[in-house]
Amino acid sequence: TRDLPNFSDCHCCGSRINHTNPRDRLQPLDSVWRIVLLCRKCRHNLDIGHVCPYCFEKIGISLDLCTCVICRRRIHKDCIRKYGRFTPWRFLGGEVGFSTCIDCWIPQLLRNS
Repeated sequence: TRDLPNFSDCHCCGSRINHTNPRDRLQPLDSVWRIVLLCRKCRHNLDIGHVCPYCFEKIGISLDLCTCVICRRRIHKDCIRKYGRFTPWRFLGGEVGFSTCIDCWIPQLLRNS
């Protein structure tokens, strides 16, 4: 169970969620490739571009960012370089010509079916 995702804690801040309160549920990140569960506060910060969706670090005023053309999330170029050699990232071509993040990317074969 060490490598399985934790369904009780926010994957960004690590806060434990009270499952008895229906308003306090973890929010899933829309992704075809990975399971990411976030508390409401972290989901909001990610949606407005204050947090990188891969390392969950604050974005700040860095110019070393890429923006997904579909979801408009901002991602550190270092995160793209770090994960670029792993499937399915490697099919995107890494940082060169970056336009779509891995959460929004759908392979051509799946898109056509």
